[in-house]
Amino acid sequence: MTNVSALESHLNEMGITAKAHPSTRLNGYGVREWTLTRGTSSKTYALVSGGTSSLPLPAVASLIEMRLPLLAWDDYIDDELQATLRRSGVQYVDLAGNAWLEFDHVLINISGREDPRPKGSGIRKLTRKSPETRGVNPFSANRNQVIFALLAWPDLWDASSRTLAEVAGVSVGLAHETAALLKESGLAAKSTRYRPGGLLDRWANGFSEVTVPRLGRWHFYGNSDVGRLRSVGPIYVSGEAAARDRLKPTELIVYTSDLRPDPDRPSLPVLNRWRKDAPTTDKAHNVIVRQQFWTPRVDTHDDVDGLVRDAPWPLVYADLLASKDPRVQEVAQDWRSSHV
Repeated sequence: MTNVSALESHLNEMGITAKAHPSTRLNGYGVREWTLTRGTSSKTYALVSGGTSSLPLPAVASLIEMRLPLLAWDDYIDDELQATLRRSGVQYVDLAGNAWLEFDHVLINISGREDPRPKGSGIRKLTRKSPETRGVNPFSANRNQVIFALLAWPDLWDASSRTLAEVAGVSVGLAHETAALLKESGLAAKSTRYRPGGLLDRWANGFSEVTVPRLGRWHFYGNSDVGRLRSVGPIYVSGEAAARDRLKPTELIVYTSDLRPDPDRPSLPVLNRWRKDAPTTDKAHNVIVRQQFWTPRVDTHDDVDGLVRDAPWPLVYADLLASKDPRVQEVAQDWRSSHV
């Protein structure tokens, strides 16, 4: 097991001081806590030591469910375990130099350091593989939000991880990791980003199945005329309604930042007289309201009636592409060609 003093010394090299607290009992398990401090920023973690953990797995699962910040540490944490820890929201550091620490204004994200222990010790040495080969899905629901932001605003490729995270609506660590995965797999290359089968198409083809089910959403029946839409806050129109200059929309998809009813203001359904009940039994929902998952940047889209705006073009493309109507599929390709 890693020597605690060696780990403290390693953290000191990063400008971080570590303070150990007496063991406490949480959910029936004995847990040791550490407070990491750098400048005016600090955070207290429950320590998960020895790589896979000195705590039993049920204890780790219990602490994750409690949303208690966890910190894993060992002599060496390989790339597969790093990915597993990230997906679980468990931060980590090892003596090889790999680290993911994120609290307040502190972000340390280091990967790719090899096992410092001698060869032949029975420990597998770190090897670099493509994300798919390592079992890491670059197109998971949360990573898809990062990809959307990068496609919609290409200047974010050169922005800080914090800026990218704010726009994509994810953590700084996930934003950094996703951009790194895309670059590692070759999907970030500007020359291939928009080629058939490239980043845009791979993201758009999976958006409706991977990301949409995770979004809060409502379904209604009502008038889908964009020109008659009313709202008390910014809303974004996507799908057929955004491509209204190319076809007559039969469906309206709207993204909004707030799906929760507000007693102090009329809701979208009330303002637009949408209803839950179907006018006929065989008619599909023609108004779909989804949770807006990104933070708008300086709006460069044309305003319609002030608060009603077209969604960023990659999102419109993905929503058009998800239609089973061949007519809309054709418009999707036309939309793609006009924006790439």
